[in-house]
Amino acid sequence: MSKKLKFFVLGFLILLLLSPLGLKAENLKLGVSFSEDKITHFYLAVSNYFQVPKEKIVILKRGSLIKEEELPLVLYLSHKKKVSPEFIIDLRNRGYSWYKIFIYLGLKPEREFEKWVVIYQPAYGPPYGKAWGYHKKHPTRKIVFNDHDLIILSNVHFMSNYYQIKPIKIREGLEKHRNILILHEHLFKNKHRIKNNK
Repeated sequence: MSKKLKFFVLGFLILLLLSPLGLKAENLKLGVSFSEDKITHFYLAVSNYFQVPKEKIVILKRGSLIKEEELPLVLYLSHKKKVSPEFIIDLRNRGYSWYKIFIYLGLKPEREFEKWVVIYQPAYGPPYGKAWGYHKKHPTRKIVFNDHDLIILSNVHFMSNYYQIKPIKIREGLEKHRNILILHEHLFKNKHRIKNNK
């Protein structure tokens, strides 16, 4: 290879590294880093609230199909029924819905989250939220929660208790942020007085 060709290839590679493509890759790394911070802060808060080592939470998540926002539900059920989180995750990995896991464990979600269900009214309406009063008057009517409802309710329970915030404020935060991890990051930064980097 001639000297001229070597210089040309070297110059081309340097140009490629300094191009907008290289800058985009750097931005992508920053995005991943921010995302990792969000997850780390969520794990830390869940760890503190449920008194489970953070390392254990990381292991639970890595060895399963569950999402980060399902961890408070796993640990809530684990503490409530004095079973291992791995047992709860195993049921979930085998295809059980969260509602069926509650029933399997002898729990009724409408009783467990009675205090929080009143403030949570999904966009698709009853039988949740304001309809809760009707359910109390007619206890024979069964409310069936879907997975999303139970994930939201367990996070309202966890965040309102951990951050000492009224559940209604968590609901308002979810309406604004539309994502549990983003809402949690906002609460975490407020509590620890961490400024957003812009």
